[in-house]
Amino acid sequence: MQTSDDDLATRPVDADGVTAVAIGTVLWAVAGLVLLVFFREPLAEADASWWLWVCAVGAGLGLLGLWYVVRRRNVYRAAAQSKDESAQ
Repeated sequence: MQTSDDDLATRPVDADGVTAVAIGTVLWAVAGLVLLVFFREPLAEADASWWLWVCAVGAGLGLLGLWYVVRRRNVYRAAAQSKDESAQ
């Protein structure tokens, strides 16, 4: 059976989001560390220290999001496992 490009484009992505959220959280944390280590004084002089807070909030929300997507993934896996067990 051949699949067309339209069939592939309309299928949902089978991803749980954990990798995407983890990468985003790490990137926010790295950006914050880079700003803190290398650009703290220039940011303070330009009255732009709020960028450090942006990175901190991004990393914090990322941790909250990571907790959520891991919890959601575990619930989906448990539901799929119980469905498989009940089908047997």
